[in-house]
Amino acid sequence: MLVAVKDGRLLVLDHTGTRLPPPRTVCACLASPTLHTDREITLLRQLSALGAVIVNPIDATLTAVNKFWQLQQFATHGLPMPDTVTYAHGTVEAALPAAPPTGPYVVKAVRGNRGKRVFLAPDRTLLTDISGSLGQDVPSMLQEYIENSHGRHLRIYVMDGAVVSTVERTARDDRLTSNRYQGATSEFCTGRYPAAEELATQAAAATGLVIAGVDILFRDEGTPALCEVNSFPGWDRENTRVPDAIARLIAARSN
Repeated sequence: MLVAVKDGRLLVLDHTGTRLPPPRTVCACLASPTLHTDREITLLRQLSALGAVIVNPIDATLTAVNKFWQLQQFATHGLPMPDTVTYAHGTVEAALPAAPPTGPYVVKAVRGNRGKRVFLAPDRTLLTDISGSLGQDVPSMLQEYIENSHGRHLRIYVMDGAVVSTVERTARDDRLTSNRYQGATSEFCTGRYPAAEELATQAAAATGLVIAGVDILFRDEGTPALCEVNSFPGWDRENTRVPDAIARLIAARSN
């Protein structure tokens, strides 16, 4: 798909240069590590200017792309989350003076998905040793380690401000991350953790997401904390509630 300005008018064209009518509604599935503001966001801006309803809103999608931008939004709304520090220059070693004096430390790239580029460092010595070896295409961040959620989290799907499904994911081995792409098991548990589900709806609202997958950690069984939000979350094949809810949401906005 091509975007253009011709005779002062915004146009959407196919690969042959033929003009296309803009869609009524656009639901964009964008991967955080590869999303590019000069490509995908340019297209979404063009479609929005031509009258298409964009789900999720562009600003919300951009917030969800960066894990620290999410935390900024959570903080402005007073939502609970792990203590986190990142850096504007240098490597992860630059963040150490503001980190707790002892580990373990969770290290994450501010962009990432499917549980990649996330690991547990036991102490500062290891962080110092490896800081120059981490990918420098995007910054990393140091995050408080919540031992009770090692290898376990909730994925809560929020659509239009309401919870449609909650899944508890557990790592198959001693992995830190309980991501389904890394073999984690899933158990449907909608309604079992009401405090976590309420927090998930607050997180979606704080970031402006209409479609959200909210990951929740537990300091203890009754004290949830936000891990992150995803702007177009994946789901297990058995979880038919999620695609059904997305289809209804898009249909409602297309009328």
